[in-house]
Amino acid sequence: MKTIYRRPYWIPKSALIVITLIALGALLLVEQSPRKIREPHHDDMLAAARLARQMGARVKTARLARGLEINPRFDPTESGLIGIWMSPVTSVYGNLAAKQSSINPDFAGLVLKLLRQAGVHKGDVVAVGLSGSFPALNIAVEAALATLEVKPVIIAAITGSQWGGNIPDFSWLDMEAVLFKEQLIPFRSIAASIGGKDECPRGVDPGPGRCSGHAQGQER
Repeated sequence: MKTIYRRPYWIPKSALIVITLIALGALLLVEQSPRKIREPHHDDMLAAARLARQMGARVKTARLARGLEINPRFDPTESGLIGIWMSPVTSVYGNLAAKQSSINPDFAGLVLKLLRQAGVHKGDVVAVGLSGSFPALNIAVEAALATLEVKPVIIAAITGSQWGGNIPDFSWLDMEAVLFKEQLIPFRSIAASIGGKDECPRGVDPGPGRCSGHAQGQER
């Protein structure tokens, strides 16, 4: 049987050893001389992340105070920002892993960075649409907005997809109300939509004939 890989006979072992040593030396040089790049809005990004962490903790406290248990099987970090599998206010199907991945307050820093790159500054008016499906990301967005001290005009959904803000009596709007009451954010949604694909959620009847024959879609 012939080997797939073999050492070319015309390259001496001594040359291979020298090349290996050079490569290892270069690797050590790079590891020992890291280049630190500071983001232009580093301090604001950190402030937004800290605020998001504080907001998440307050939502968790409010949830427990209402007797709504946190299941560590579905919410390993016990953040309190993971909903339930199905409820009357569940809009569409949802992915649990996606909801778990969203629970990171550093997303607030990313949102702030993107807003800065888009040219948003203190005092600007910003239109915001919030889904009830990702409460943790909503917190990240509002933390970034509050840190930038902008004037958001927010419309949010009252329903959420599976594992999102789909707990009856503790939807995203309920969470936002807690954060506003605790003065962690100086604003709140000015209006709400039903949610779901084309305002036709799975668990809510939006009105006679409104969604008849409507094919309900996947989470987006």
